[in-house]
Amino acid sequence: MPTSIARRGLESLRRLALGASVSETFARGNALASFGWLTLVVKTLFGANERRARASVARVVAGVLSAAYLVLLCEFVADSSSPSPLASFSSLEGVSRLFRDERVVCAGWLHYLAFDLLIGERLSAIERENGVSRVFTVGTTLPLTFIAGPVGYLWSSACVWLTRRRRR
Repeated sequence: MPTSIARRGLESLRRLALGASVSETFARGNALASFGWLTLVVKTLFGANERRARASVARVVAGVLSAAYLVLLCEFVADSSSPSPLASFSSLEGVSRLFRDERVVCAGWLHYLAFDLLIGERLSAIERENGVSRVFTVGTTLPLTFIAGPVGYLWSSACVWLTRRRRR
């Protein structure tokens, strides 16, 4: 009984804050992340002083995406018909079984969007601090991070290393 009440409450919260369906939540997450990336590109291109940089739109967007992720995750865990997420990470088959549920797929996507946006913001700041061209950051690092997060991280690390080496 308490589990069904919790599940209904979480579902109501998701519908109220995130959309009438998981598909709508997915679409809203994409739109929000796009806004976050756009503001990050503008901030990177046109600069920002340190005080403004601390009040980052990208971090706020990532926080909202993280909250949506949490709601979906809790909704999934509260659903007694869902497979146990704790037992599912020990094998590829178990993880595949988890991703048969659209809530988990959407939560995973929101997780990806939030983390890549946070990494993109941090890489942009590190490149700025190390004298990497803003145009270069916007033209290569941020797109690589958006499309393939770890590749963007490797690329940025190489750019910073080469920039430091060139200064010596």
